[in-house]
Amino acid sequence: MRLIPSAPGEDRQLKIYKLGGALPLSDAVPVLENFGFRVIGELPTRLQEDSDPFVHDFVLEANDAVAQADAATLERAIAAVLEGAAENDAFNRLIVEVGMSPQAVVLFRAWFRYLRQAGLPYGLTTVVDALRRAPKVATALIARFAAAHDPADAGHPADADATIETGLDAVTAIDDDRILRAYHSLVGATLRTNAFTPAAAEALCVQARQPPDPRPPRPRAMARDLGVQPADRGHPSARRPGCARRPALVRPPRRFPHRDSRADEGAARPRTR
Repeated sequence: MRLIPSAPGEDRQLKIYKLGGALPLSDAVPVLENFGFRVIGELPTRLQEDSDPFVHDFVLEANDAVAQADAATLERAIAAVLEGAAENDAFNRLIVEVGMSPQAVVLFRAWFRYLRQAGLPYGLTTVVDALRRAPKVATALIARFAAAHDPADAGHPADADATIETGLDAVTAIDDDRILRAYHSLVGATLRTNAFTPAAAEALCVQARQPPDPRPPRPRAMARDLGVQPADRGHPSARRPGCARRPALVRPPRRFPHRDSRADEGAARPRTR
């Protein structure tokens, strides 16, 4: 795979080399779109070799942030998704538009799933858009996590927290603010992780305290209405939904409770006219 450089404003060209047959477009196009590209065209070329190799020339449309992204990192990230070694979702756009590393994208994806289980009401696309609109906050979140848990990092968590708070003050959308603060709370609540060990290549583990509830507070009514159902079940208001039902009257028993019905079994019944 090779991403060919181009001048700003021009379409990008991507070459994908594949052995053992052609690469289906239904597999390649969604991957490239999740990285922020728009596929304009594709030209496959078949080489005369025993391994049946193909060269796919893609013409891509992208924003100017692609020119600032590291080409080698982007090529490895796209190849990993096409090979099935990495996940294919909108979080991959952070590699192109924010300059995140693939390892940082894995962290954001894992944090998102944790927050969703904790009750975060926002979907994946909304969360990714919030991170894209606040690149300094997203970068500071990774720096905060590394400063607290990476032995090779010389940074201090307090410095990253100050950068995050400064970036949050510039956020104007309420949904973006809630999403970013939920991420900040989860990063601060993390106790230990294997993200900076070789074991993270097999499975990422993060242990955290219970962070604050990421769901927005529910509105509370200042007053409530109480409806009482009339005793007459045939009244029109008795069938109105939402009304509290009045308990029905209990009729007294026909026989007195102190009388024993077995004592009257042998007695003759009085005649009635």
